Amino acid sequence: PSNSAAVQGFRYNARVMAEHIAAAHFGVSPPARAIHPDELVAHLLGEATSGPELWNQRSYLASAVELRDGGWFDAGIQPLAHFVDAAGPDAVAVAVETDSAGDIHPAIYLRTAGRVSEHVLPSDALHRFDTTEHEKQLSELLATFRG
Repeated sequence: PSNSAAVQGFRYNARVMAEHIAAAHFGVSPPARAIHPDELVAHLLGEATSGPELWNQRSYLASAVELRDGGWFDAGIQPLAHFVDAAGPDAVAVAVETDSAGDIHPAIYLRTAGRVSEHVLPSDALHRFDTTEHEKQLSELLATFRG
């Protein structure tokens, strides 16, 4: 579950909210870092493996990357519900989730043409989601997404 009520979770929620208020009401957004297509898989799996926001706020926060102007741009940490529900450019997000059996795994969300699909990658006993198996599965998934 998420840690929204605890200090380790609250600090990530506060940062996401502050960035949202700054962008929505003051026109101030952090610069979007371009991500080379060859680095996209490693970026997403790296976030799932060691992103503190995703681990402290499992199933609540996601790391998003948007496809804009023909390139991938880091869209930062977002509430997963916002990524899934809001209109926006084609994008991919990763969240760390726990299933009903307590198994922890990365979940990939693809948003294309306003529709979102969820794809669960396998768990790993050591919580290493940057394995060759994960890279292969995510690469295949993104290949179909990118057309």
